[in-house]
Formats: sequence, structure tokens, C-alpha cells
Amino acid sequence: MATCRFWPDPLQAVLLHAVLDEGPTAAGAARDWLGRVAFDTLDAGSQRLLPLLSTRLKQHGIDHPLRARIDGFYRRAWYFNQRFQAQLALIRRLLDDIGVPHLLLKGAALGPDVYGHGALRPADDIDILVRPSDLRIVGITLQDLGWISTGGDPGLFGQSETFRSSIGEIDVHVSPFPEITDDRQVEALWEDSREIEKDGLPAHFLSRHDQLLHTLTHGLRVNEVPPIRWVADAVFCIRAYGQALDWDRFAERAEKLQFALVASRGLGYLNDHFSLPVPETIVRRLARAGDTRQERMEFALTRERVHFPLGLWVVSRRSGLSCGGRLKSITSRYSTAWQTTGRIDFLKRAATRAVLGRARTERRYRDGKPN
Repeated sequence: MATCRFWPDPLQAVLLHAVLDEGPTAAGAARDWLGRVAFDTLDAGSQRLLPLLSTRLKQHGIDHPLRARIDGFYRRAWYFNQRFQAQLALIRRLLDDIGVPHLLLKGAALGPDVYGHGALRPADDIDILVRPSDLRIVGITLQDLGWISTGGDPGLFGQSETFRSSIGEIDVHVSPFPEITDDRQVEALWEDSREIEKDGLPAHFLSRHDQLLHTLTHGLRVNEVPPIRWVADAVFCIRAYGQALDWDRFAERAEKLQFALVASRGLGYLNDHFSLPVPETIVRRLARAGDTRQERMEFALTRERVHFPLGLWVVSRRSGLSCGGRLKSITSRYSTAWQTTGRIDFLKRAATRAVLGRARTERRYRDGKPN
């Protein structure tokens, strides 16, 4: 399946201005988008912004033949958010009862933290962060509630285990960043975390500077669904946090975790297109810090394009493993998806993919012609 870049195309940019700008500018962008969009073929990334657009159309008193369909996206998001939140509240109570610390991530955090309501930030799953030592008991707790594990290794490059039920999916992470496997670096995120009351219970989120960094690193990556929602997430974070957002700590964390380049690119885009209090000194500082061979290679191989497993080989330098250990970890990750039987088999398929590309390699192996 084709992947989509994280930079908005011209029409997606108009939609983003419609939901993020204020006053007449936003109203004008909304009318412009409504007049140009081919709604029946609207991309999934833009559809994720329609609940927010629904509220903006109501705010600006804009009526249009598409209004009822757009409002339908809001109602659907509200319904699924209610189901997710009810289940999440139950899970949080159970984890609190057994003394398992956990942080809410992605939509589970952004909805109540910066959007004001989860329906404005629809999510297809629930993401929580736990410590590696608690992963087993969390899995047992979820299975007792009827959630079924889909497998997955939460070790190097896995970082999460997925559970499914009739309600949807829950991803249980041991690191919010797939690239970060050092327990000490992850523990620093726990130490800076925040507590906010939610549904009558204490809820724990990443710190404001870590939340913004997580939003940028998660969003600026090619995806099968256009990941343009990162722009809205980041704008809402920056506006909601205001002066409470410590830009120096944000920059320090980005540099420490080797995300300076992706942070500078994301903030640079926001500064160019939206009126935000992002210090130019921070953008320039991050751009200088991120101008390293490691960060440039990671950005090119794992964000701008998907060149796996080559990209994983570059990222795996962070782990401190030997070449043999890195190869073993990557081979293990691909053994199920590729149905390879060992390192030699894995290397043969990886080489075939490097020469022929992903689509042709998949066809070749599907037709039983691996050699």
C-alpha cells in the first residue's frame, strides 16, 4: 500500500487553516475548502479533522450542502469516544487498584488535555505507557476484561503490545518513542510526567514539553493514512500550554533523544504557516543540533521514506548492541511478517527488496519465487 507524506498538500493545508485559524481567516478557508473538495474521495487524514471542522462551521454560522455529512463525522467520533472512555476509565481504575503506574498517550491524552473533548480528536485506539516490569500484569488485566493480545515483542523496535476486543484496540507501550530503548531515558519521561484529574480519577500525562515532542516525532513520519493531523495536534498543544511550555527543556529533551532534526522541521513548518509563539532561537538551535549524520539518515530512511529494514539498521545504532545483536533483533522483528526462517533467509529477502522494491518483492515471494 502506498505511503503518504506528512507535509500537507495544498487542499489539506486549506482545511488545516479552516480548523486552526481564528475569525474571518478561518471562515474564508472553510468556504474555500468546501467549494473545492471532492468529498466522496476525501483522504482518511482529512477525514480525521472533520469533527473539528464541524464545530468551526457551527461557530462561524456557515451552512453548506456538505454540512450534514461533516456533522455526521462529529457524531460518529463522539459515539466512539464515549465507548473508548468508558473502557479506559475501567482499565485505569483496575490498574490503580493493583498499583500499576501508567501514562496516557496520543489521542487518549490529547483529547482531554488540549482539545477539551475526545470527539474533537478522534482515535482508532487507546495508547498507554507502562514500565516494562508491569507489562505482564497489565496484559493479564486486559485479558481478564476480554481483550486479546495480537502478539508482538515489546523489546527492541517493538515497544508495544496490541490488544483487541469488540470495542477496538489498546496499545500498551513500554516506550513512547519506537527509537528509544534505553530504560534510563524512558524513566526520565516518567519523572517529568504530570497528574491531571480526569473523570474523577487522577490521570497521568507526559510533561508539556515531552507531549509536544512526542506529537512531532509521532506525526512526522510517512504513513498509509496521510498523517497531517500532527499539525493540529501540535498547534493545540502550543496554544493550550502557553507560557507553561518550557522551550529550553523541550530543546534539551529533543537533543538528548536525538530528535533535534525532526523537531526543528516540525516547528519550522508551524512557524511558516501559523501564528504561534515558537521562538526562532529554539528552531535554529535544534536545526544546528540535528545536523548530524545519524539524524539525517534516520529522517531520510524512516520518516521521509520507508526503507525498512535498512532504516531499522540505522536506528538500531542507538541500542548500543553489537552488529550481530542488531541483526538478530531486526531478523526477529521480520521473522513473522516475512515468514523467514533465519538470518540467511532474512538477508536474502532484504537484498531482494533492496534491488526490486517492496511491491515487486512481495509479489515475487507470494508467487513462490524467492530465488
